[in-house]
Amino acid sequence: MRGFREVGQVIRIQLRYLTDPQMRWRVTAATNKVEAYKGFSQWVRPRWPSALLTSTRLPPRSPDKA
Repeated sequence: MRGFREVGQVIRIQLRYLTDPQMRWRVTAATNKVEAYKGFSQWVRPRWPSALLTSTRLPPRSPDKA
């Protein structure tokens, strides 16, 4: 019985979304903010696996060049 109530609530929210321009504007603004943060965090975050695979190591120091 509770499942039907939840489905009815989802349908009411969807209908309100379709008929309320203010709600659509708020949802779109929130979605854009989240997507912008996601893009920024992916840009900032280093690509560890590829950075580790392509990094060049310095040759070991020989004892006579100390």
